[in-house]
Amino acid sequence: MGYTVKLTAAVVRNLAKMPASVGTRILDEVEALAQEPDPTRHVKKLKGGGQNPFYSLRVGKYRAIVNYPRLKPGACS
Repeated sequence: MGYTVKLTAAVVRNLAKMPASVGTRILDEVEALAQEPDPTRHVKKLKGGGQNPFYSLRVGKYRAIVNYPRLKPGACS
């Protein structure tokens, strides 16, 4: 059981501006991260963020900024 990936409008716009192969690779990496039982092992925590911090996922020369709630995977709020 993993996490659900939700893309913001800004992410969709930025991915549309990139070459298709790069955008696909970034989405594939984010989707793979969402299926990990402990995704924090593969990302770098960014400063700040308080209770719901942001993380950086390196994909080639790009960085995907991700965040996920402190709920257990599959939990409903």
